[in-house]
Amino acid sequence: MRTSILALIVAGICTAAAADDRKKQSEDLLKQARAEQRALAQQIAGVSAADVGDPDSFGRNVHFIGVAQTGLVTVTVPGGCPTPDPNFPDDRCVEATPTASIDATDIGRIRLPAKASNSLLCHSLTSLPFWEFSNQTASPVTASFQYVAGVTIENEVLNDPTLIDPNTGLPFNGSLEVALGLITDRQTLQPGDRVTRRHSNTRSCIGGLVSKLALTEGFGLTAAQADAFFKKPMTLRLNISLRTAFVDNTFVLFGLRLFGD
Repeated sequence: MRTSILALIVAGICTAAAADDRKKQSEDLLKQARAEQRALAQQIAGVSAADVGDPDSFGRNVHFIGVAQTGLVTVTVPGGCPTPDPNFPDDRCVEATPTASIDATDIGRIRLPAKASNSLLCHSLTSLPFWEFSNQTASPVTASFQYVAGVTIENEVLNDPTLIDPNTGLPFNGSLEVALGLITDRQTLQPGDRVTRRHSNTRSCIGGLVSKLALTEGFGLTAAQADAFFKKPMTLRLNISLRTAFVDNTFVLFGLRLFGD
């Protein structure tokens, strides 16, 4: 009996010691984390735009915060569009004419919760356009293809009617526009000529889709408004614009991956 009681006492002492060790380890880790946070804060406070270009994101970790793909935007021969509706809700289709154009808006979207990022929305965007020039007339013509990928960023901070978009001279009305890529092609076609083009490229973040720095220096927001912008939920809507001449077959789409700090 005495042996059993002694064993229980020893086990209790060992358990308590182990618990104390774990507690001490946790406290040490917490102290280390706080020290690292203080060191980072001091480091960040010591840099400026002149030093690193973008002090708001300096030293911060990168986080994956969203991905989306547009629907398929098509220009095709008369009668070639699906009827009565596109194959998928975000697809768009128009019939080819000598000069066809289409502005396809909100054909993909990402909804970000509040505080999804601290100061920057970074991106990786891959475009996959295909187009085919065709001259079915009896004379030489100039064929052209212009493609623009863009994003509309909606944020309630931009509802302030006193905030004016410098690109339009009008109030933002809750959103701003960002163009992310432009592809143009232009050439002379002789009668009967047909030329096929295919292009693939990826554009990655430097200044980002939007940042606190861009909001204050490029869009006229105050520092306080730029801070509030990143504390609010946001919706990003993907857009494609096409302008074509003597293109009787084209399709384009792009994918967008977002990163935050």
